[in-house]
Amino acid sequence: MDVSLSKKSDSPFLVETVESMINLCKLSIIDQIIDEMNSTNKLLRKKLEKLKIEDFNTALLVQLSVGNIVMKFMKLLAAEIENECKSREIDHKKFMEQAFPYLGGDINVIFELENYYGLKVKSEENSTKIDLELARKYYNQTVHYSKLLIDGKINPQSCMIYPSIEGHFLYNEFGVHSSQMASFVQKYFLAEDQEYDDNFVRLMMKEIYFSEKGRLVIFQMVQMQMEMMAQMMGGGGGMPPMDPSMMGPPPGQPQMNGNFFGK
Repeated sequence: MDVSLSKKSDSPFLVETVESMINLCKLSIIDQIIDEMNSTNKLLRKKLEKLKIEDFNTALLVQLSVGNIVMKFMKLLAAEIENECKSREIDHKKFMEQAFPYLGGDINVIFELENYYGLKVKSEENSTKIDLELARKYYNQTVHYSKLLIDGKINPQSCMIYPSIEGHFLYNEFGVHSSQMASFVQKYFLAEDQEYDDNFVRLMMKEIYFSEKGRLVIFQMVQMQMEMMAQMMGGGGGMPPMDPSMMGPPPGQPQMNGNFFGK
């Protein structure tokens, strides 16, 4: 990026340049937005304690919370891009004209922020000790939540944010973030000379099956909603297929990174 901008390039900028600038600015503000998410999540989880996961008000509260976080993120990102343009003597207006589609249409931002947040939380110590018994209860509950989604007991409008909803309810019930539980599972299966608990192994296979089936439901519902929006806006031709992988792993499952438990 530095090479392509060293001559104070005029627009149109290279696609790689635009993407690199945006990613650089995201890294610059990520700590700020994670602090915002920490504060917001504490308040949200307190409100969710009185609700059930399938309640309409649950979806409404989480949707508003996610929307506020995304808005703050976009506001911080836009300001950081402006500062970066000034420091590099780039025409900010021309750059933003080209960068806007990457910002305004980035449906991936919800999952991207969740993944950043999970990576941050994973490295922090937790007051709740995670052991095999807690993991067994945790994953039995994720299976239950996935079945609610698969059986159509969750409002279709909340499908996109259902992984977030599920993560908050699991935290309220067990006191651990999904990334911390995933870290425990990785260590359990990667430990040398580990004598595996057969029941836990079977539970994990069951959990993976229902989680992936639930992800398919989410993918199909979101794709349908996107196509309906495109038709309402006069597009007529539908929208390009959404990549299910952008959602990241379900709550409590490790990042794949090329192999299931990716070292």
